[in-house]
Amino acid sequence: MAIPTCQRLGARMPAKDDAFAAVALAGTLVVASACATLGSAPAYFGSLDVEVTVEGRDDASGVEVTAGEQTAETGSDGVVSFEELPAFEPLTVTATLGEATTEDTVTLDEGQRASMSLVLSAQNTDLAITELLLAGPEQIPVEQSADVSVAVEYEGSEPLSYDWSISSDWAIESDASSASITAPAEAGVLGEVSVTVSTDAGASATASRELESVDCDEEPLPCVLYGSSVRHRVTIDTSELDETLIDVPLVLPLDSADIDHEAAAENGADVRLAEPPLTGTLDHEIDTWTAEDTSYVWVRIPELAPGGDEHELWLYYGNPDVGDGQDPGGVWSSGYGAVWHAAALDEDTGLLSDSTEHDNIAESPLADWSGRLGPGFIGEAFETDGHDGVDVGAEPPPTFFAASPTESLDFDDAFTLEAVVDIDDDWRDLGSDGDGVDWAIVLSGPDGSDERAYLGIGRRGGGVINCRVHPAAADEPTRNDQPEDAIPDAAQLVIGDGFLYLACSYDGENLRAYIDGELVHDVPIDPGGPLVGQAADEDFFIGRRHNDRRFGGLIDGVRVSTAARSDAWIRVQQAAMAGDITDVGPAEALE
Repeated sequence: MAIPTCQRLGARMPAKDDAFAAVALAGTLVVASACATLGSAPAYFGSLDVEVTVEGRDDASGVEVTAGEQTAETGSDGVVSFEELPAFEPLTVTATLGEATTEDTVTLDEGQRASMSLVLSAQNTDLAITELLLAGPEQIPVEQSADVSVAVEYEGSEPLSYDWSISSDWAIESDASSASITAPAEAGVLGEVSVTVSTDAGASATASRELESVDCDEEPLPCVLYGSSVRHRVTIDTSELDETLIDVPLVLPLDSADIDHEAAAENGADVRLAEPPLTGTLDHEIDTWTAEDTSYVWVRIPELAPGGDEHELWLYYGNPDVGDGQDPGGVWSSGYGAVWHAAALDEDTGLLSDSTEHDNIAESPLADWSGRLGPGFIGEAFETDGHDGVDVGAEPPPTFFAASPTESLDFDDAFTLEAVVDIDDDWRDLGSDGDGVDWAIVLSGPDGSDERAYLGIGRRGGGVINCRVHPAAADEPTRNDQPEDAIPDAAQLVIGDGFLYLACSYDGENLRAYIDGELVHDVPIDPGGPLVGQAADEDFFIGRRHNDRRFGGLIDGVRVSTAARSDAWIRVQQAAMAGDITDVGPAEALE
């Protein structure tokens, strides 16, 4: 304890008979005189021990502690001591670590050694590594390099430090949040790359990825992806998704400004798509590939689930050593009986190929379709003329397609019909067969005198979506546009304003109609159940039905499913085709 410079007021004075009274008195008077001369109040002191705990850290070193006018820094035990602190008055004690701070107040007695504890809730200790990304699979070809990067969730302003490490036999060169790792020369060597991200305030997070070196002859996939020179991160917005979709095909619009067409093979043949952890490629089909405009690639997503904000894919290309990786049959393997894209039309033969594995080729009586392909909603669309103003009884222009149904189109208890169309303003005249019934049928079949189902445009109002189904137990088919007073306003079509995505579905109990992904009419079917039988010689028609009523306008694509698609399935199709839920990131060079 330090000796005070002034005695406290009212302290005992030496007695007169004390042998040292004169000396003591003189000393006291001198001191008093000095205090009076200086104009200071008498000072009294105490001592203080401060113990600091930092939440989220094993030690509390490096914390700056201030008590009055004194400052000290904690060691690993988090304890600092202060001497000669003013007594008998409130004393503020503050602990600071980076951007985090805390304080408390203590009042010391004279000569007292007090202690206090401070708990520092270090601001922004909630640092998290959200992703540790490899440029390809965890299997890396021998002696090849792969990029790895770390994405961090952190809202503070403190600088982050990155500590990378890797197993022996593997090499790594790091640069802050990214690194390049190189596999050993021998195949089958296991390893692990890890990174610890930390702040000066003590917040930290660690992530790791397992690695394996592989021989390209035995494990071709890693070599395909690591042999690519460009990749893009692709995300699908799932924030509005309300159910899990299995094996759902979605289209990815690829803006020509984002794609390095000089690096890609002709017609996008070297394109590959994969999901983390990149254990296999996804089935895909290129609808349109062009350096001048938007390209469109269909991809089958094994599982698209709600509960998050996005679903991640990686798009690769720029590998001259691989062939065409498309698998259209795999894309459309989840209950599709036929898928006819306009881009699959052979203009010289009038044959419209089927993208499914069922090979339901649609054939037109018109062999020469040159000049009838133009821009569609996605890729291209072909133009049908309807009746084109010809006299009833004359042979109308044969701008339609017929497909002899295979077993894949034999839906007997459920279906979904889809089409992307731009309806001609004169659709009524083009669709009428002269009997005053103004219908325009886009897709119909199996199409004898009593077809099971069709999708088209009905005559009510300015034109409504027209869905039909005929269960075997019913004497007559049911259409959603009958009776007229039961048609909701939402089923009315806006014609002449561009492409519309139309869909009809039947699940054995309800007939549902959709416009641009939204359910606009839900009609209970009683009796429902299985549909009327199908004759072997009854065709599917695109652009008409059995008694004409042809469609006039542009058809982008047509799909037939042997399952009733859900509202979420239809809705996500529209959103993907419109480019509302997909985002393709910038090109990342891999060389």
